[in-house]
Amino acid sequence: MRKIYLMGILIGLCMLMLTACQTQDKVYHWAVLQNGRLPLEEKKIEQINERLKELGVEGQIEFHFIKTEELVTPAVLQQTYQDLNRKMDFVSISPSLVALYKEDWQDNFVDLSGALQSGKLKEFYEMLPEAVWNANRIAGGIYSFSNSKQVQEHGFGFYQDMVDQIGAAKLQTLQAAEGLEDEEVWKALYEANGEQPICAWTTIDWNAAQGTPENPYPHAVLKRLAKGGHEPEFAMRTDDIGFNYETGAFEWLGDSPAYIEIKDKVIDFYEKGYIRAHDIAKIREVGEDKEIGRMVYGMQEQKDAFALWIPSYETMQISARENYAYMYSLVYKKAQKGWEQILNAIGKDEQITGILNDYYDLTATALLQSEGAETQEDRYAALKSMYEKAELSEVQNFIFNPAPVQDLWEECNGKAAVLGDMKFREEAVITLEDGTEKTVEQISVKKINQFWNSYKEILQEASIRKLLMEVNRQYQEWTRK
Repeated sequence: MRKIYLMGILIGLCMLMLTACQTQDKVYHWAVLQNGRLPLEEKKIEQINERLKELGVEGQIEFHFIKTEELVTPAVLQQTYQDLNRKMDFVSISPSLVALYKEDWQDNFVDLSGALQSGKLKEFYEMLPEAVWNANRIAGGIYSFSNSKQVQEHGFGFYQDMVDQIGAAKLQTLQAAEGLEDEEVWKALYEANGEQPICAWTTIDWNAAQGTPENPYPHAVLKRLAKGGHEPEFAMRTDDIGFNYETGAFEWLGDSPAYIEIKDKVIDFYEKGYIRAHDIAKIREVGEDKEIGRMVYGMQEQKDAFALWIPSYETMQISARENYAYMYSLVYKKAQKGWEQILNAIGKDEQITGILNDYYDLTATALLQSEGAETQEDRYAALKSMYEKAELSEVQNFIFNPAPVQDLWEECNGKAAVLGDMKFREEAVITLEDGTEKTVEQISVKKINQFWNSYKEILQEASIRKLLMEVNRQYQEWTRK
């Protein structure tokens, strides 16, 4: 009789515990692997969970912000899972920390394709055009629910002064030049502007990028020199290594005849007067150098700053995003049941999306958060048009794993970044029409050539060719499987 009584108590306690568990939200755990980024504020996390409750979602999110200086491999993922007491449903990783092969993506994370297109994530899927999702495939599937590839809009912005001087129709012919390909277009515009430059060599004025703990070696010197004119020819992996569409392989731009020809053509255009440096004194005085066009990147809100914006090329490209501007966000293979409901909610809800995407774009719908469009519907339509027209190369699905050559990777990037501090301007005295002299800052071709010689010598010493061999080896493996 005592045994039955005790058993009855135990059953009662179990029923009470079960009832209590049913009345509490299930907790889903989100690990954010990072180095140097500030964690999401606690009040923001509370807002997310309060909003989930308002939406009727049976679950809440607990974030775990994990600082790591090492590359994130499958072993690191497994150790993180163990450290979190086997509770890890979602994972975000800074792209600069990722060290995964193609099969690692497939083995460690859930392919969301089916759930997005016809399953429990369909509402999240429909928040963005299908073309955006298709562009952001990795390793044959949709693994990251944040946006890792974007349309790269290279173009020229003109202020009203230049439009009045030359005329919108005449300036529109610049797109027919396809970047630097047709010099006659540039020459005609130069003559129409009274033999004055029509555009600034904008990128030459960039300051060296500032490093972060996650990305200590940012550099874009070769992009600066080429004025972006090499982008239709290459899919860039770093500023130094790009996939040449014509040869079908990655190249070091220091050795690439295609890049060198474009770089030299930009210098030639400068020496012929088609482009010039920005007038820094005028910018300091009135805020803008409005007598000259500017090369610009970006979407509609940036183009709105100009009276006329002209795409450089007939076809825009889809390219990998800067690796410090977002994080891959993924569903771990051992996620607990019900992750679809919570992910669908955080993906489709504008309020939650707004909070998450203030923190390094943790969902793909960050694309809809940018300013400039009056409504989300306008933004959706603009994205749909852009992504459907843009060109997507399969090479953009490839993600290099630096782990096998980590020392070489850091050495080459570090030495290239040091060179990024080089300045390409010098002071010169010019004589004005009234005979007076004026000191101005001009681009120095001599300094550019000095940089180029130093760059080639230093990167060769860093064995960048060995690094290039590993990049091409991995790419061949990636495409074979």
